Amino acid sequence: MKKHVLFLILPLLLTSCSVKKVEQTENMEENVDYNKEEMLIYQGETKIYGNLFSPLEFNKDIKFIQDEDSKYSKKSIVIMSHSANCNSDTHLSYALRAVKENYLAYTFDYPSGSNNSRSDSIEECTIFSEEETLTYIVNYFKTLDYIGNIYLFGTSQGGLVSSLVGDTLKNEISGLILFYPAFNIPELIVSMPYGISENYLEQLKGYDVYSHIGKFEKDVLIVHGSSDFIVNKKYSEQAASLYKNCELHIVEGANHGFNKENFAFNNDYDEITWNYVKTYLNNHS
Repeated sequence: MKKHVLFLILPLLLTSCSVKKVEQTENMEENVDYNKEEMLIYQGETKIYGNLFSPLEFNKDIKFIQDEDSKYSKKSIVIMSHSANCNSDTHLSYALRAVKENYLAYTFDYPSGSNNSRSDSIEECTIFSEEETLTYIVNYFKTLDYIGNIYLFGTSQGGLVSSLVGDTLKNEISGLILFYPAFNIPELIVSMPYGISENYLEQLKGYDVYSHIGKFEKDVLIVHGSSDFIVNKKYSEQAASLYKNCELHIVEGANHGFNKENFAFNNDYDEITWNYVKTYLNNHS
């Protein structure tokens, strides 16, 4: 029987990811001119569903060059990894915000990453299957002549997976942007193992996350809520101490998620959190 990673057990958290659009996202659509292209990537025989977002004037069919001052220069891309039991719809507003800063953005569904995934099903989705998928996607975009720098953006479990790939592909990745990354998954699933397969548990027994991150030497941005009761901010503080060039921002009052599409219960914190990302992207464009 196929099983999904459901390390966020609380029903309220799980159902919050079913929200496809909120007013904030609709407002972003009104304020940004953009192209949206369905882009399927095949990892062997497994179809990965995704969408490429780009500025309206972008044309990937022209001949691209390295000159950064030319309108034909290669484009930097932000590859976005969603949280556990979610899909790429939860990153729509973030993709549009990246486009507004003149970046490309790619959002995708992890195979079997949720019941709402539009990618092909696999026998079992784990942190390590997601790491393989993200690695494959990065290597795919490296082959495209219109792609310049590649940045990884991830929320929660997607943040952890992005960090793992950042370490293994540190020469190919230009930066990491992590929202409330779930560096505590190994101990979290031990205390809340319901809905987790034996194989998933076995793979993480004795697994030390911090020995598999921190080698990435380029700029890292971590944003974490002060009131996160799923992943305490101390886990991001520990991670920040490992990275050579890391900027950590603690958002007062925020929980495990910064908008309604991504688990936020009370306030919407995107105007605060995305300012950190905007500054980061503008400094690296």
